[in-house]
Amino acid sequence: MSSDAYLDIARWYDAMTARALKDARSRLTDLCRRNAWRNVLDIGCGTGIQAELLHRAGIRCCGLDASPAMLAMARKRLPPGFPLLLGALPLPFPDGSFDAGILSLVLHETDEEPEALLREALRAAPVCIVLEWRKPERIRDLPGQIITHATERLAGKRHYLRFRAYTRRGWLGGLAARAGRTLVREEAVCGGLLTLAVVS
Repeated sequence: MSSDAYLDIARWYDAMTARALKDARSRLTDLCRRNAWRNVLDIGCGTGIQAELLHRAGIRCCGLDASPAMLAMARKRLPPGFPLLLGALPLPFPDGSFDAGILSLVLHETDEEPEALLREALRAAPVCIVLEWRKPERIRDLPGQIITHATERLAGKRHYLRFRAYTRRGWLGGLAARAGRTLVREEAVCGGLLTLAVVS
C-alpha cells in the first residue's frame, strides 16, 4: 500500500477545492506583493495553484510537498524547471533562505508536530503566511463549523483525527503560542471558514 495519502485524490483535488479557495489564494498573493516578499517557500504546495499565482505575479517561489502524486500534478501546471521538491521536516534550506514561507491548509493535517513545522518554516523565513481553518467566535459561526467538520470527515478518519487534534489544541492561535510565535495579522476569508494570518 502506498504511503502517499493523496495518491487517490490528487487528480480530483483541484476540482474539489480550487473554486472555494480562489479568493483566499488571491489575497495571499497580494499580501506577498504588498510586503515585497519576492522569494517565497510554499510548504505543502499541493497541485501548485498558489505557486502558479505567485509566479504570475513575479514572485519567485519554491514548492515543497510530501505527496509525490500532488507534485506530479504541480509539475503539469508549472513551467519546466520550476523548483518543486519532495520532502518533509527538516526543511532542506539554510536559515533565512526565503522572505516568507507559506503553510496553506497544512498545519491541521500534518503528520509532523504542527508546532515543529511552524518553527521550521520560520527558521527558513522570518515570516510565515498561514491559511487555516478559523476558530469559531460566535453562534453565527455554527453553520460554517458544520461545513468544516463535514469536509474534514470526508477526507478520512486519519485526516479528521488530526483536524480534531488541531482544534483541541487551540486552532492557529494556540498552535502559534505553543511554538513561541505571534500572529501579527489575521483576517477571515472564504466566508469566515478560514483565516489568513501572518506569523512571526
